[in-house]
Amino acid sequence: MRLLLSTFMFLFATAAGAADDAKDPPPERPTPPREYIEVDGKVYPFFKFEQEVKPKPRPKISLPKKAKREARGGMVLFGVIVDKRGEIISAHIAISNTEQDIEEACRKTLYRYGFPIKAIEGEPVDYAVMVPMRADPTPFFGPK
Repeated sequence: MRLLLSTFMFLFATAAGAADDAKDPPPERPTPPREYIEVDGKVYPFFKFEQEVKPKPRPKISLPKKAKREARGGMVLFGVIVDKRGEIISAHIAISNTEQDIEEACRKTLYRYGFPIKAIEGEPVDYAVMVPMRADPTPFFGPK
């Protein structure tokens, strides 16, 4: 009985404390500082793909016929530097798990992407972004 009473008192005190905490507004979160990356001696702001940088248009990868026939595909991660006009300055393969012909098909498709212009404090800037590309050799058998 004493254990039950002490458990009840503990739960009551915890609930009363939680109610007091609920009245206080949550503290404001500071804006995280922008990340930067140095490439060839120049520092670029780094933006996240899909969250901050959404290229439009975004054409599909055209695989080489031999790769399609052999059902080869894979993932390629590009490190891309984009200029103030939204055009690619340079694109380098950071990681790849596929063959060179598919990497080249991904690179050609990447250069057809339309990247947005990014600004910091109202001023357009060159920026860096990591762009993942997935080359899928599987045919699509669904409705178009």
